[in-house]
Amino acid sequence: MKKKYLILTLVLIACVVLLIVFVPNVFSNVEAPDKEVSQENQEAIMTEREQESTDKQVHYTINFDEDRYKLILGDQSDVLTTREPLEEKYPEVSMKIEQIKDQTPDELLPILEKQIELDYTSPKETETVTEPVRGYWLHAISHDTTGLTNWDSPVGDIYIIDNGNGGSFVITQKYFLEAAEGHGSNFRSILETFQIVDK
Repeated sequence: MKKKYLILTLVLIACVVLLIVFVPNVFSNVEAPDKEVSQENQEAIMTEREQESTDKQVHYTINFDEDRYKLILGDQSDVLTTREPLEEKYPEVSMKIEQIKDQTPDELLPILEKQIELDYTSPKETETVTEPVRGYWLHAISHDTTGLTNWDSPVGDIYIIDNGNGGSFVITQKYFLEAAEGHGSNFRSILETFQIVDK
């Protein structure tokens, strides 16, 4: 009888030893699930954009109302535009986010000033701003052949932002005069959420 209890005790001890040795190894191999890149709230969606890149590429997040707008991710740039396509009679409404990895805002400024002069008839003087982002702001509108503006006169804004790694983000907004208080105002609010993030 004592021998039977002794064998049972030895078996129990062996089981406990096996549990102590092997169970921690099983749990140590379980990986935590990856965190989701996108997080939704009631009115906005946060999209973290990670472009395939060299070491000089940095990342950003931006919030926008996904019921009104959609973000189209591209190889060279991302474009935010209306979720529903506009009728042909309306000029383009979009916000392009592009990262230039090897040129600073100061280097890009004269290039983009020339470009906006070609694209619009009446560019305004460049401003250094802290809102909605910190950087350079170029603004322009196009007049018709008589020098007047109309409801569909194209309007453009370009923001040049330091990416903190020797390059720049260039954000180009396009809309039209009648939409200045609609899409134009929305784009400004969206841009206020733009943040460069560490990856």
